[in-house]
Amino acid sequence: MDAIHVSESEMTILRVLWTHGSLRVAQIQSHVNEGGKAWAYNTVQTLLTRLVAKGAVCVSTKGRAHKYAASVTQHEFLNQQMQRLAQDAGAEHVPMVMAFVARSGLSRDDIQELKAMLVELEKGLD
Repeated sequence: MDAIHVSESEMTILRVLWTHGSLRVAQIQSHVNEGGKAWAYNTVQTLLTRLVAKGAVCVSTKGRAHKYAASVTQHEFLNQQMQRLAQDAGAEHVPMVMAFVARSGLSRDDIQELKAMLVELEKGLD
Protein backbone atom coordinates (compact mmCIF):
# COMPACT_ATOMS: atom_id res chain seq x y z
CA MET A 1 0.00 0.00 0.00
CA ASP A 2 1.30 3.44 -0.91
CA ALA A 3 1.81 5.99 1.84
CA ILE A 4 -1.25 8.09 2.55
CA HIS A 5 -0.52 11.81 2.39
CA VAL A 6 -2.41 13.78 5.04
CA SER A 7 -2.47 17.39 6.17
CA GLU A 8 -1.84 18.45 9.76
CA SER A 9 -5.59 18.90 10.28
CA GLU A 10 -6.33 15.46 8.84
CA MET A 11 -3.68 14.02 11.15
CA THR A 12 -5.55 15.55 14.11
CA ILE A 13 -8.66 13.62 13.06
CA LEU A 14 -6.70 10.37 12.67
CA ARG A 15 -5.21 10.73 16.16
CA VAL A 16 -8.72 11.05 17.61
CA LEU A 17 -9.88 7.94 15.75
CA TRP A 18 -6.81 5.94 16.81
CA THR A 19 -7.39 6.94 20.42
CA HIS A 20 -11.18 6.61 20.63
CA GLY A 21 -12.15 4.20 17.85
CA SER A 22 -15.26 4.50 15.71
CA LEU A 23 -17.08 7.81 16.25
CA ARG A 24 -19.76 10.08 14.80
CA VAL A 25 -18.82 13.52 13.43
CA ALA A 26 -20.08 15.36 16.52
CA GLN A 27 -18.05 13.08 18.80
CA ILE A 28 -14.91 13.66 16.75
CA GLN A 29 -15.56 17.41 16.82
CA SER A 30 -15.90 17.29 20.60
CA HIS A 31 -12.60 15.43 21.07
CA VAL A 32 -10.77 17.75 18.67
CA ASN A 33 -12.10 20.85 20.39
CA GLU A 34 -11.19 19.45 23.82
CA GLY A 35 -7.62 19.51 22.50
CA GLY A 36 -7.76 23.29 22.06
CA LYS A 37 -9.20 23.66 18.56
CA ALA A 38 -12.44 25.44 17.71
CA TRP A 39 -13.52 23.50 14.65
CA ALA A 40 -17.05 23.66 13.33
CA TYR A 41 -19.01 20.49 12.57
CA ASN A 42 -18.70 21.21 8.83
CA THR A 43 -14.91 21.48 9.11
CA VAL A 44 -14.69 18.05 10.71
CA GLN A 45 -17.09 16.62 8.12
CA THR A 46 -14.99 18.04 5.26
CA LEU A 47 -11.78 16.59 6.69
CA LEU A 48 -13.45 13.20 7.15
CA THR A 49 -14.67 13.25 3.55
CA ARG A 50 -11.10 13.88 2.39
CA LEU A 51 -9.73 11.12 4.61
CA VAL A 52 -12.32 8.66 3.29
CA ALA A 53 -11.35 9.58 -0.29
CA LYS A 54 -7.68 8.97 0.57
CA GLY A 55 -8.47 5.58 2.10
CA ALA A 56 -7.29 6.59 5.57
CA VAL A 57 -10.78 6.47 7.10
CA CYS A 58 -13.80 4.27 6.49
CA VAL A 59 -17.43 5.09 7.19
CA SER A 60 -20.19 2.78 8.35
CA THR A 61 -23.84 3.70 8.18
CA LYS A 62 -26.56 2.44 10.47
CA GLY A 63 -29.85 4.11 9.67
CA ARG A 64 -29.06 7.80 9.40
CA ALA A 65 -26.02 7.62 11.67
CA HIS A 66 -22.55 7.62 10.13
CA LYS A 67 -19.58 6.41 12.15
CA TYR A 68 -16.00 6.92 11.08
CA ALA A 69 -12.98 4.77 11.90
CA ALA A 70 -9.34 4.75 10.86
CA SER A 71 -8.71 2.32 7.98
CA VAL A 72 -5.10 1.78 9.04
CA THR A 73 -3.57 1.39 12.46
CA GLN A 74 -1.27 4.07 13.78
CA HIS A 75 1.62 1.60 13.47
CA GLU A 76 0.82 0.88 9.79
CA PHE A 77 0.46 4.58 9.05
CA LEU A 78 3.78 5.46 10.67
CA ASN A 79 5.53 2.65 8.79
CA GLN A 80 4.16 4.03 5.51
CA GLN A 81 5.31 7.56 6.40
CA MET A 82 8.81 6.39 7.33
CA GLN A 83 9.14 4.45 4.06
CA ARG A 84 7.95 7.49 2.11
CA LEU A 85 10.41 9.74 3.95
CA ALA A 86 13.31 7.39 3.20
CA GLN A 87 12.38 7.22 -0.48
CA ASP A 88 11.76 10.96 -0.86
CA ALA A 89 14.97 11.92 0.91
CA GLY A 90 17.01 9.18 -0.71
CA ALA A 91 18.14 8.45 2.82
CA GLU A 92 20.00 5.39 3.91
CA HIS A 93 18.08 3.54 6.58
CA VAL A 94 20.64 3.42 9.39
CA PRO A 95 21.48 7.17 9.46
CA MET A 96 17.79 8.03 9.17
CA VAL A 97 16.82 5.77 12.07
CA MET A 98 19.75 7.00 14.16
CA ALA A 99 18.78 10.64 13.57
CA PHE A 100 15.18 9.92 14.47
CA VAL A 101 16.05 8.01 17.64
CA ALA A 102 18.59 10.62 18.77
CA ARG A 103 15.96 13.37 18.64
CA SER A 104 12.97 11.46 19.99
CA GLY A 105 13.57 11.67 23.73
CA LEU A 106 13.07 7.95 24.27
CA SER A 107 12.19 6.55 27.68
CA ARG A 108 14.02 3.59 29.24
CA ASP A 109 11.11 1.36 28.22
CA ASP A 110 11.34 2.63 24.62
CA ILE A 111 15.06 1.87 24.56
CA GLN A 112 14.50 -1.64 25.93
CA GLU A 113 11.84 -2.24 23.28
CA LEU A 114 14.22 -1.08 20.55
CA LYS A 115 16.98 -3.33 21.86
CA ALA A 116 14.62 -6.32 21.86
CA MET A 117 13.53 -5.51 18.32
CA LEU A 118 17.14 -5.32 17.13
CA VAL A 119 17.92 -8.67 18.76
CA GLU A 120 14.95 -10.25 16.94
CA LEU A 121 16.00 -8.67 13.64
CA GLU A 122 19.52 -9.96 14.11
CA LYS A 123 18.23 -13.49 14.80
CA GLY A 124 16.42 -13.36 11.47
CA LEU A 125 19.73 -12.82 9.67
CA ASP A 126 21.14 -16.16 10.83
